[in-house]
Amino acid sequence: MTGSTNANPESGGGSDLAENKVILQDYLDRHDWRFRWRSTRQAVSYISRLSRDHSGTAGKTTEQLLLATLALVAVLCFSPPQYLTQVVVLCDLAFGVSVVLFIAFRFGILNSLNPKQAAAVWELIIAIALFAIFLVFQLAVVYALLRLSVKL
Repeated sequence: MTGSTNANPESGGGSDLAENKVILQDYLDRHDWRFRWRSTRQAVSYISRLSRDHSGTAGKTTEQLLLATLALVAVLCFSPPQYLTQVVVLCDLAFGVSVVLFIAFRFGILNSLNPKQAAAVWELIIAIALFAIFLVFQLAVVYALLRLSVKL
C-alpha cells in the first residue's frame, strides 16, 4: 500500500533528511544576504578610497552644487512661512541644475568604452529617460484625478 520506499522509515529516511539539509544549506549559501551586504560595503569602500584625482573638476563641481542644494534644504527647514514658496523654487532649481550637470558631465565616459559597450550604456540612458518621463506622466494623471475628486 505505502510503497517500498516508505515501508521501512529507518532504511532511507535519514539519508533523505540529510540530503534535504544539504540542499537547503546550498540554497542559503547561494542566497546569503550577508554576502550581498559585504559586497556592497566593499564597493562603497573602494569608491571612497579612490583619490580625488579620478573624479576631476566635474565631480568637484557637482559635489559643490549638491552641497549648496543641501544647504538650501536646511534653509528651507528654518525659513519663515512668507518666504517658503521662494525657497522651495530655489531648492528645486538648484537641485535640477545639479542633476543635469551631474548627468551631462558623466557622458564623457562613453568615449572610453568600446562601441558595443557605449551603445549598451546609451540604450540604458534612453530607457531610464523614458521611464522618468513615464513616471512624470503618471504623477500628472494622479494629480489630475485627485484634483477632480476634490472638486466633486
